[in-house]
Amino acid sequence: MDQSTLRYDLLIENHLEHLKREYHRLSTDTIHPQFWFLTVTFLPIEAKRDDHIPIPPHRCFVLFERFYVRLLSRLMNNFERKRWLQPLTFLYIDYPFTKREKTFATLSPIEQFHANPFHFYPEHPETTPHIHAIMLIAPQLVERFEAIRASLANLFQSLGPANCTLHTASLQTHDDLRRAIFSSKLLKRPPRSLSDIDLYTVLPKAKSEPVYVKSDWERELEAALRESRASSANV
Repeated sequence: MDQSTLRYDLLIENHLEHLKREYHRLSTDTIHPQFWFLTVTFLPIEAKRDDHIPIPPHRCFVLFERFYVRLLSRLMNNFERKRWLQPLTFLYIDYPFTKREKTFATLSPIEQFHANPFHFYPEHPETTPHIHAIMLIAPQLVERFEAIRASLANLFQSLGPANCTLHTASLQTHDDLRRAIFSSKLLKRPPRSLSDIDLYTVLPKAKSEPVYVKSDWERELEAALRESRASSANV
């Protein structure tokens, strides 16, 4: 086993253990949290551009984080005070032609895009960078999540012109969880063009930044709070 494979296996085992610990922390004798697998895709252009440049991976994470904040406001009231209920979510970027046996593996991202037979079908996951996410929903929120699940695709699409599709699937067993987490396969041997790019992230973000610096995450949080309070005032 080479070093890259070993590091990848250790990383994924760490992610699995983190998810399982959180699962047991949230569980009681009568109720249990629920794992969900989400895949989101993006149009193969930057917003307000027509040159068909693939969206860079870091931008995909930003767009998903924006969706995540809006999801929080729909799952619970005063969500900023209920950090322990905010769904633990691992996000893994995936990229067209990540199967290394494909002849396209050595091409640059833009060359891959133009060579891709699916690039006329922007909803296809092999078109541009896309995200696979594993989300752990607390027991208290499972019923609410299932109630709004059908509306999540529209919510995601409403948050930006680059957002394309969102699909969800319940992970019923820990075997399902283990299979789903290998959607992180790009981490194992990323192509050289992506070797210096963060290919996964975790939500919610840690409260580690200085208080006087507002991160993009905090600004999105504030916007969602204003939206939530305005909706409550109109009821």
